[in-house]
Amino acid sequence: MSRANGQRLLETRGFTLLEILIAVSVFSIVLVIIYTSFSAVLNSVERARKEQTELRTANFLVTHFQENISGAYLSFGDTVLPGKTAQQGGLEVQSGSFVGEDQETDGHPADTLTFCTTATRMGPGALPGDTKQVTYSLMEGANDNSVFTVYESPRLALPMTTAGDESGSATASWSLPMARLDFKYFDGTDWLESWDSGKTGALPCGVKIEAHFLEKELSLLADQAGAKEPVLIMVVKIPLGLRNQRIGG
Repeated sequence: MSRANGQRLLETRGFTLLEILIAVSVFSIVLVIIYTSFSAVLNSVERARKEQTELRTANFLVTHFQENISGAYLSFGDTVLPGKTAQQGGLEVQSGSFVGEDQETDGHPADTLTFCTTATRMGPGALPGDTKQVTYSLMEGANDNSVFTVYESPRLALPMTTAGDESGSATASWSLPMARLDFKYFDGTDWLESWDSGKTGALPCGVKIEAHFLEKELSLLADQAGAKEPVLIMVVKIPLGLRNQRIGG
């Protein structure tokens, strides 16, 4: 074989097995790096999305609690439905009263609170001069998780009623997942676990709210691991509270 033919053979031969293995290894390493980076980006995006959702929920609740609880008032015998009681969220209360009950579910706070407020009702059905009765409670939802549920029933200041008002009951206005709900009531000196305006004849000076957003199973895991979970803690002052208003006092 001439030198020219040998040179031509070397130039036309394929890749060796070692070269193919090296190329495949390098390609695999590059794929692993790309996948790891892409997975980290996706996880970061998902965490940011959850944090934004939790922040929006917290901001909404802060605004809702502030507007509704700060507008609380007592009204006995001057309602559209005088003398009737409303069964809302498993709690029967006298119309016009402020009642907060200390309750637990599986060893965790699941308080209920019912009161009247001058805050505007949500939705297109609200009328000028309308007030409402609100009930906060934790209800059992899907997959054995608790759901923070808000009930609203209109208490019209105007001499009129609507078809849904005659029963004295209310339907759930909106809800969202929540593991724990704890209310405390300030009487001017101490924070109390419950409140009944029928006994005190007055509203509390303020309400302290603690809400845990994790679903029940995740909340239990967070407890066991000692991890932090999304929590909203706030205090709402009631202008018509104990020191400023006392019925019959």
